[in-house]
Amino acid sequence: REKLKQKKAFMGYFQRLTQGCGRPNCWNKDCASSSGFKPVPKAEAFKRALALTKKHSKICELVKKTENIVAQKRKADSEPKKADQTPNGSKREKVPKPETAIEPLTLSRF
Repeated sequence: REKLKQKKAFMGYFQRLTQGCGRPNCWNKDCASSSGFKPVPKAEAFKRALALTKKHSKICELVKKTENIVAQKRKADSEPKKADQTPNGSKREKVPKPETAIEPLTLSRF
């Protein structure tokens, strides 16, 4: 039972070191999502995960997929859009303006 706990903890540390938790700017310095984190090779991540498991270090929680999507949407919504982009970020087609003015349509009496 204890081995299973340790294995689960190790896998959590290894996952944070290689993929991160999904939060932008995570507080955990040993998490790939942290702003100051420098990526490490998997062999180094394995060694660090073992050391973190032995120290019983604090670990950040994984962000659920839906929470991550909401956080990314909020970030995207807060960034200013360029004038030539549609709301989903794709390029907007430029429609040429007609050279002649269109006269307004008038209704005549019968």
